[in-house]
Amino acid sequence: MKERRTPQAKTNKAVLFALALFIVITLVPLWLVLVRRQASRVARFSAEAQATVTKVDFTDYRTGRTTRERIETVVDESKGKRRRTTHVNYRYIVDGREFERQAQPRGDQREHYAVGSLWKVCYDPRYPEESILVALNEKCGAR
Repeated sequence: MKERRTPQAKTNKAVLFALALFIVITLVPLWLVLVRRQASRVARFSAEAQATVTKVDFTDYRTGRTTRERIETVVDESKGKRRRTTHVNYRYIVDGREFERQAQPRGDQREHYAVGSLWKVCYDPRYPEESILVALNEKCGAR
């Protein structure tokens, strides 16, 4: 005996198909644009140099305190606001010119950055003052 589909089942199937079509038409192209933008940003920073961490601070925006000591309290970051930021000052040399910049990883990342530690800087060869701080084993440029 054949099962008969109710009108409600047909409607549910049509709604699911419309939702899947909407996702494919709108979200997939948006994702592709974001991936291409990130790839072009990474490709822009194709040159590399060695950097030395010169200073590490930490700011808790809830209390307004900037400190080098560890803060043990937990801050609610569920609202997507930058409440805690590590400030890592680093220095690097390109073609005899010295640059000092600051990276700001989210959260309390002080245990990863010790003053005097060596890191890699990926920079734009046309504008060496524009750089990003990465681990020594990461590659600069297109990935």
